[in-house]
Amino acid sequence: MLIREDPPTKKGRFATDWGLELAPAVNEPGVWFKVKAYETPTVAHQTASRIRKGWVKSLPSGKWEAVSRGLTVYVRFLGE
Repeated sequence: MLIREDPPTKKGRFATDWGLELAPAVNEPGVWFKVKAYETPTVAHQTASRIRKGWVKSLPSGKWEAVSRGLTVYVRFLGE
């Protein structure tokens, strides 16, 4: 028997829509934003590194600074 149903939201490192998540920072260059808290400091560090390198999906274009502090990632948009 088939049941019509949408799949659950994807979880994991590719689940975040960074375009939507970071859009407010583009409007306020130079201002730090707390983005997200992760399960472990390692995942937070890896995420910050991927943002700095521009390796995250749908990252708005421009120069970004990102750091992790404990479980939390902070970002700021530095401009085009």
